[in-house]
Amino acid sequence: DNANEMVYLLNSISPKVSTARSPINLQEIVEKILNDEIGNDNDLITVSTQYSSNVFKIMADPTLFGQLLSQIIRNAIHSMTIMLPEGTKQSGKLDITIQEASNNPEYYQIQIIDNGIGIETDHQSQIFLPFFTTKKAQGGKGLGLCIAYNICQQHKGTIAINSMSGEGTTVSLTFPSIKNE
Repeated sequence: DNANEMVYLLNSISPKVSTARSPINLQEIVEKILNDEIGNDNDLITVSTQYSSNVFKIMADPTLFGQLLSQIIRNAIHSMTIMLPEGTKQSGKLDITIQEASNNPEYYQIQIIDNGIGIETDHQSQIFLPFFTTKKAQGGKGLGLCIAYNICQQHKGTIAINSMSGEGTTVSLTFPSIKNE
């Protein structure tokens, strides 16, 4: 099953792949992925979510979109836990918001903000490259953000990362709403 998932994800990098899209509720998929990813770290990570009363729906392949969120959330969790220097208390805060994009109400924006170790300036230009990892010691393969970037592109979305080493990271994902598809 893991091998099948890896083949599916690697195929998702190819722009030739056709994905099965359906309307998905962003709040529901974020909550599901949070529950899946936080798991045993729920006593280490404080999570806050902020959604407006709107229901945010986009057209997406639910499997690929879930994988995109998993990659981003897992990286945030790792930056507050396993990537900390030896002897540092593992803990952190993860904030997730979903809202209409401020510059275009036809798009929705998901922001995932952590207060982890951040990304060093000299690594920021490489983070979407395949096989680039800052987590070799923790078993990282360097495919997570590359796959996330490609899934965003396939869903007509964007991904932007703002990070300061030692201060955390903000990942902003923007996608067209169903009304804009």
